[in-house]
Amino acid sequence: MKKINRFKILIGLVLILLIDIFLLRNLFYPEKKLFVTPEFYGGDFFTVELPLQKINCQYTKKNQIPFWSKDISFGYPVFAEGQIGFFNPINFLTCKFFDYKEAFKLQFLLHLYLGQIGAFFLANYFGLTLLSSVFFSLLFYFSPFLIMNWMHTTMIYPFSYLPWIFYFFLLFINKKKLVFYYFYILSIFLQFLCAHSQSFFISGVFILIIFLIYLKRDKTYFRLIFLLFFGYLIAILLGGFQFFPLLELTEVSNRKVNYSMAAVYDQNFTLKNLLTVIYPKIFGWINNGSYQFFKGPDPWEGILFIYYSGLFFLLVGLINYKNKLIKAVILSLFIFFLLALGKNSPIYLVHYLPFFSSFRFPTRYLFIVIFLLSLFSAYGLSFFIKKLKKNLIGILAIIVLILEVNKFINDFHIFYPQKKLYEKSFSSDFINKGRYFIPYSTVNYLDQIYIKKGYQKKDFYYQYANNFLLGNISAIYNLQSFNNKFGPQLRRYLYYYGMINENFDKKKKNISFDEISLNLINLAGIDHILTVYPIKNSQFSLVAKKYFKDYQIFIYKNTKSFQRVQFFDNYQVAETFFDFKKILENKNINFVILEKDDRWQFKQNEKIEAKYQIIRDEDNIFEMRTKTNKDVFLVLADNYYSGWKVYIDSRPKKLYQANLLYRSVYLPKGEHSIIFKYQPESFYFGLKVSLAVFFLSFIIYNSLRGWFS
Repeated sequence: MKKINRFKILIGLVLILLIDIFLLRNLFYPEKKLFVTPEFYGGDFFTVELPLQKINCQYTKKNQIPFWSKDISFGYPVFAEGQIGFFNPINFLTCKFFDYKEAFKLQFLLHLYLGQIGAFFLANYFGLTLLSSVFFSLLFYFSPFLIMNWMHTTMIYPFSYLPWIFYFFLLFINKKKLVFYYFYILSIFLQFLCAHSQSFFISGVFILIIFLIYLKRDKTYFRLIFLLFFGYLIAILLGGFQFFPLLELTEVSNRKVNYSMAAVYDQNFTLKNLLTVIYPKIFGWINNGSYQFFKGPDPWEGILFIYYSGLFFLLVGLINYKNKLIKAVILSLFIFFLLALGKNSPIYLVHYLPFFSSFRFPTRYLFIVIFLLSLFSAYGLSFFIKKLKKNLIGILAIIVLILEVNKFINDFHIFYPQKKLYEKSFSSDFINKGRYFIPYSTVNYLDQIYIKKGYQKKDFYYQYANNFLLGNISAIYNLQSFNNKFGPQLRRYLYYYGMINENFDKKKKNISFDEISLNLINLAGIDHILTVYPIKNSQFSLVAKKYFKDYQIFIYKNTKSFQRVQFFDNYQVAETFFDFKKILENKNINFVILEKDDRWQFKQNEKIEAKYQIIRDEDNIFEMRTKTNKDVFLVLADNYYSGWKVYIDSRPKKLYQANLLYRSVYLPKGEHSIIFKYQPESFYFGLKVSLAVFFLSFIIYNSLRGWFS
């Protein structure tokens, strides 16, 4: 295959960069902006990802690791979840030198360009011309499927490394140089640090499948397959400091299941969605409310459109293929299309296998389908250029593609002034430092407007999410929210949240909570409830309300909240979820609910007199001084999680899980100093594994060099 010379490579990379700047100019000129394109729950971008990067940047500037956030669902292991991407070099460096808004924008741009460079070199390896290599780099990374998923930005970051992984292993098996194998491992390692588990998994499945098909069936076949798997193993263990915390979280989260998550969530590609190859709006569109949700995959999950320029050259590329690698790519495309069909596929049982079963959306296998369709399209363009010996065709193809991409970006996305993001909300002034909860009906109200009316290029959804402090926006304002918007969530948290029932009166447009729900709210120490509908229960007093054009906000104070710090001189034992729910039916709970009976004895002849002073209240440490007139159980209504330790007067004590979710310790009477401290053993164990694998890699290098030669 004839390769492009270095000068032309430089020209191609500069051209891609200039086109990126043009297409994304709205992010910089005439003022700095960010995407606020809405989705369900207000959208991941500004209810999850940007708040996470605020946490990330705060910790990076302090040279600390963001292990835990006390403000998200009363405690969540944000580092273990991974999307915060602390050790991702791009995230780390941008957070080190910029504020979180600018850093997030630069993270997006740098990941985009990194992927395009890799795609350019991969296309060059396939023998494509300079202009068709540029075309491929633009077509995949600006495909409508990826553009629409900019709303879930961290999900697409791992695909920046996909062409690099593919490229370096191809170089390794053809040039037999171990340096390329180590670049292959490095690319996987960096992709893993992007820390979106499903995207990493999808990319890995693709690499394994395509090389199983492509590699020659000779005496080196099994050796190369071993090296392929071994490279992934080494890369993941090198990232042990991220892998083992993620594994620990998975064990106690909703992702540890004995069934297929794909069977629960109806996000399976359908055969009728093949029509989106021809026209992306064939089933209606989101911004005008014409798209019929729940009758197929969400529009950003089920679109195959690669523009008309891409489609034209795709047809040419599919007809004119010759080499074995292209044939392997075609077979891989077919396999990933079947995976994307999910329950509609003849191989649906695959989604019940380990790892496959942990992910909700089979449609996301379309990332690989779009990647391969884009490659074939670029192959078709290259065929035209070579056949007719006219670069003008390539130039015209790129110009047409730029115009198509520019139109799609500006039709779909909303750009919002960066300086106006998270302006002080109406609600945050009233909540102050209290803890709050948002009923499901308030979120559903927003979602129903989204489904019925679309978003029509308005910032209503952003304003609504900001005023109601939806998702993890609590981290922006340093407020404690019971709500959480993550993929992996603690199973116990979901069970607790699921028991808070709202009885919605459609006629009177108000809500009321049953006895179990009231007890759950009180035990959680929830001080305020933000709702779009008034609440009937008398224990909630209205402290503020405001009417907007499309909605209203009611802020209620919970007069019976147990607060965050609680003292009890009585307990009951619940060994099962059923026991816990049964106990909650009591009208007046004045005891702690534990899961184990150690036969504690409390004096019942005198009331509890307890005083406390909070000395330090940070994400990873909570320090207080207490004075009680009797032995009690101290409950801190923050999430219990492996790694949390408790010390009384500097002595380690047993930490109990109380009221299903929270931390508790037996506290003798008198004055004491209490410290709750988060020490994630999974991280430190993983770090040791990472260091061990790093040093062993030198031994492995010498072994592989001798073995492979």
